[in-house]
Amino acid sequence: MYSQIWSHVAAGEQIEGCTLYGERPVTIEDDVWLVGSCIVASGVTLGKRLVALIASNITKSWPENTVLVGSPAAPKPSLSFYRPITQEEKWELLNQWLDEIAKANDLDVQKTQSSIMLSSSKGQSVERIGFATDETASRQLRQAFPDSTICNLENKTYSKKLSSIEALVLKSLAGNKVRFYHAA
Repeated sequence: MYSQIWSHVAAGEQIEGCTLYGERPVTIEDDVWLVGSCIVASGVTLGKRLVALIASNITKSWPENTVLVGSPAAPKPSLSFYRPITQEEKWELLNQWLDEIAKANDLDVQKTQSSIMLSSSKGQSVERIGFATDETASRQLRQAFPDSTICNLENKTYSKKLSSIEALVLKSLAGNKVRFYHAA
C-alpha cells in the first residue's frame, strides 16, 4: 500500500537539452510484498518471496527469499517470513480451508486422495469447483467435469468459468491463504 514502482524517469524537455530521461522495466516475481510506502527504482528485479519492510528504498535487484529494510534498502538476514512447506502440507492446508468454506456456505464436498470437488445446487443446475494436487489430477477433473472450474495446487492456476461458486471460493481463499491465477 502506498508504494511506488518506477519504470522510467523524465524531467524537462529533451529538445531543450535535458538528459534526465530513462526507461528500464521493473520485474517483480511471485509473492513479493512491499510493506507500505516502499520505492522501487527502474531496472530492478525483485526475486520470488522477497519482503521489503516499510519505507524501504530499493535501488538495485535482490534475489528470492530476501527481507529488505531501510534507505537504501539492505538485506536483513536475521528475518525470514517464509518457511519451507511441502506439497503435502499445502494440500492439507487447502483441505482444511475448503472444509471451512463448504461448511460456512452449505456446499457439498467430494474428496479423493488427489482432488476435492465443491458443488452447489441451484434448482436443476449444479455449479462445481475442483481442486487437484497436480496436473494429472487436474486433467482427470477437467475430463470428468468439463463445465467446472478446476484449480491446480502444484502451479496455482485455474480454468476460469465465471461461475458464482468460483467467485465465492476463490475470493474466500484469496488474501493471505492462496491465490490461483487464470491459466491463459
